Formats: sequence, C-alpha cells, structure tokens
Amino acid sequence: MTVRGTYVRTFDDATFALPDGMHMNADYPFMLPKIVARSSGSITIEGRDGERETLKIHQDARGQEFCELVQSSTFERLYDQPPTKFKLMPFKGEEW
Repeated sequence: MTVRGTYVRTFDDATFALPDGMHMNADYPFMLPKIVARSSGSITIEGRDGERETLKIHQDARGQEFCELVQSSTFERLYDQPPTKFKLMPFKGEEW
C-alpha cells in the first residue's frame, strides 16, 4: 500500500494513524493503519489482516493529538524480544 497526504493536528480529519519511527522493512500488523471509526476520545484502526484495535487519543502540550500502540513483529517474536511501543500520528491521505 502506498500512502500520500499530509500530517494533521487532530484525528478529526485524519484517514490514517501513522506510526512514528517504524522501520518499513518490518512486518508489524499495524504498519499503515487506516482509521475505520472515531468516537469522543478514541479511534479504531484496521491492520493489514483486517484486525482492529481501539486506541485512546492523547494530546501534547501544543495540542497535537497522538495515540500509542504496542505491537510485535516476527523478529521480536522469533528472538523473544519485548514488543515495541509506537506513537501514532494523525495523517490525512489523498486520493491519487
């Protein structure tokens, strides 16, 4: 999947919740998660195999919204490593 667009301040206009600092050669279940539902204070994202996760929305001191997600890749599971925590940022995708 290719995603094109811009980061936005809140999840109100976002279509994706993109992880900050994720290695793109990894195989995390939520690599480019699409937002499938929004409610007051949370979003629901969908992963590559259709799995869904509901996450609480946080806000930093500047008003930038973000969510946090802990997940494991095959590498982490294979080598008995702890899961990695990612900060997910609101991103508005464009049709192209």
